[in-house]
Amino acid sequence: MKVTQVRLNAAAKINLTLDITGVRQDGYHLLESVMQTISIYDTIDIKATDSGKIDLKINVPFIPFDSRNTCYKAVQAFFEASGKEISGVEICIHKSIPSSAGLGGGSADAAAVLRGLEYIYGKCPVNLYDLAAGIGADVPFCLAGGTKLCSGIGEIMSPVYTAPYKSNSIHLVVAKNARGLSTPQIFSLYDSFDRTKLIHPDSNKLISALERGNPEEIAQNIGNVLEQVSVTKRPEIADLIQAIKNHGALNAIMTGSGAAVFGIFDNYKKARQCVFSLCQKGVYAEYANFVSTPTVQ
Repeated sequence: MKVTQVRLNAAAKINLTLDITGVRQDGYHLLESVMQTISIYDTIDIKATDSGKIDLKINVPFIPFDSRNTCYKAVQAFFEASGKEISGVEICIHKSIPSSAGLGGGSADAAAVLRGLEYIYGKCPVNLYDLAAGIGADVPFCLAGGTKLCSGIGEIMSPVYTAPYKSNSIHLVVAKNARGLSTPQIFSLYDSFDRTKLIHPDSNKLISALERGNPEEIAQNIGNVLEQVSVTKRPEIADLIQAIKNHGALNAIMTGSGAAVFGIFDNYKKARQCVFSLCQKGVYAEYANFVSTPTVQ
C-alpha cells in the first residue's frame, strides 16, 4: 500500500566543540565541530495532498511558514531534484526545540522533511545530503545524526566512535535564559574580536575522550570559541553556565552561536534536580541524552 503520510522526530543537536579555522572567499566561516544529536525533538507530520502547494502549519506564531522556512525550502529542493511538479504537501510542525538557540531546530526539521518525502514519494535521484547542504550548513549533520566531526561550513562529516557509555554515564541539562542571537551577527562580532582572548577547543582531544567513554574527560574537553563572543551580547548566558555548574555539572558551555547552553553530568539525580531548580526560576530547561539516528513513527 502506498504511503501518503508519515510522522518523524527531528532531533536537536549540540556542539560538543566548536572552533573557527578560517574564512572562505565568499565570506562563510570554516568550522571544526564535534556535533551530537540529543533527545529533544520536534515532531513533523508530512502528508501528500492534491492542493498543488506547500502548506506549512506550526504550533508557534513567530516562525515563518513561507519560502523563508527551511522545511518549505526542503520541499522545493526535493521536487526540483526529482523533476516533478509539487502535487501538494501538508507539513505540521510541533516545535519543542527552542528557536534561535544554537540547537539546530530549523535544520533538524528540514532534514526530517527530506527523509519523510522519500518515504512518501520514493528515493530522490539526487543525493539527499547534497540537497541538505543547499538548504543550510547544519542540515546534512541533522540528516545523519549521531556523533560527527564536521568541517568546512559544516557539510563535511566524519563519524566519531563513542564508547558505550551513553545510557548510564552521560546526562545532559539543556537550558536557555536569553533572547535568541543572530548567527551572522555573532560571526561578524567574532571577526572584530581580540583573538588572543579566545579559547579554542581541541576536537581531537574530545574525540579521544569519547572513544574512551570517561564522562569527566569528555566534559573537560568540550568548548566553544564563540561563547565569549556571544556573552558580550547576552551576559546572562555566562550566569546560566555557572548556575548549571553550581548544580554539579562536570562542565557546561554554550552550543552553536547561542543562546542555549548545556551541562554534562555523570549523575542522573543531580541532572534532574538541576532541571527542576532552573524551571522553578522560570528558565527553560530539559533533561536529555545522546541519540544516534533519526526516527520515524
